[in-house]
Amino acid sequence: MLVVVANVTQNPGSAYTVSGNTITFASAPPSGTNNIWVEYTSLITQVIAPSPGTVGTSQLQNNSVGTTQLANLTTLPTSGGNITLPAVAGTAMVSGNMPAFSAYLGIAQTITNNAVTKLSANTKEFDTASAYDNTTNYRFTPLVAGYYQINGQIYISATAISTAYITIYKNGSRFKDGQYLSSLAAPALFLNVNSLIYLNGSTDYIELYGYAAATGTIQFNTNSGTLSYFQASLVRAA
Repeated sequence: MLVVVANVTQNPGSAYTVSGNTITFASAPPSGTNNIWVEYTSLITQVIAPSPGTVGTSQLQNNSVGTTQLANLTTLPTSGGNITLPAVAGTAMVSGNMPAFSAYLGIAQTITNNAVTKLSANTKEFDTASAYDNTTNYRFTPLVAGYYQINGQIYISATAISTAYITIYKNGSRFKDGQYLSSLAAPALFLNVNSLIYLNGSTDYIELYGYAAATGTIQFNTNSGTLSYFQASLVRAA
């Protein structure tokens, strides 16, 4: 406070004291009219709480909101706009950007004896990112880098099967093998393969292959998607 009596500035340490909104002078000011001037000099004159929904990003200081303030944040927008997350360690995944597909063999596929043959899984059940080619190359090429769970099954039939196996190819080369059966004389059998594989999100692709050494007509067989199929889904981003 600035206190002036008869044009003389008063010393706050000795001339007066303040309690609440009352000034008590150490000695009585001279009598007269309009000879005491008091100025309240505090920069803060009133504390106003902003109304809900009135504070925008331009009113916030950079880095002023941290994990404590975000502790009660439990929901995100359901549609529209972009979401910016703090630059912290970890991975954020959005279901709309997580490629997954399932396709199966629609009709029986005749294969060559003693030859590794790609499964022509030509019927899609779903393909969330349109990343599986079910007409030409029968391959999965996701455009999101990450770790993918790959599942495959082939049902092989022939007169007599002696040796058979199933394998996942990555970028045109044998990469992860599944079941390998030998010393058989079976007319039909199931082969399965499952693996977690990293794909770079641009050029990496995977395909499903099977092999059989057998007699008679050798086929990958189907039954409305239950026998021979190929699947993949993103488990976590890179």
